[in-house]
Amino acid sequence: VQHTTAWERYNIAKRRVARENESNGVQVTRVEEMMWHGTSTYPPRLICESNDGLDFRMVRIVCDTQCLLPALTLLGVAVSQGLYGRGLYFAERAAYCHENFAYAVPRTQLRTRLIYARVLVGRKCECGTATEERLTKPPDGFHSIVGGPHKFNADSAEASRMCVVYDNAQVYPQYIIEYEKGC
Repeated sequence: VQHTTAWERYNIAKRRVARENESNGVQVTRVEEMMWHGTSTYPPRLICESNDGLDFRMVRIVCDTQCLLPALTLLGVAVSQGLYGRGLYFAERAAYCHENFAYAVPRTQLRTRLIYARVLVGRKCECGTATEERLTKPPDGFHSIVGGPHKFNADSAEASRMCVVYDNAQVYPQYIIEYEKGC
């Protein structure tokens, strides 16, 4: 994927994170990691080439009441926004994304796609397996949340540690990987 605007935005965010770590006297060994992201029902290329790129505002909310979400929100009913709130979720393991969020290529039976992205993790807030569904940003002094390993649901075979960022400038979708199931 080549997206000049997203790349520039990502590099500005990378310099900001480095400055923040330096000014706080924080030594971060790996500011950036390559991680997996699935798009389920949306073609990865459309997402990667859009002006906003990966955008947490467009991420599908995973809950049984998907179609009722707008009405429930207006009524003030709390609805899960994901394990760590409303952000962009990335998995360390491709198998986790494949099992739960791989985009099925239309008119093919076995071909799927995942995004392999640069994720600006910066200073990570490690949560282990504890979750916090109401987060809208990482705690002060942190740039991302890392937790898990988690399974998507009780029937899932795959689990993965995951990273959540709340600023789409912290992500650059480097590759769209297309592969055939069963390979």
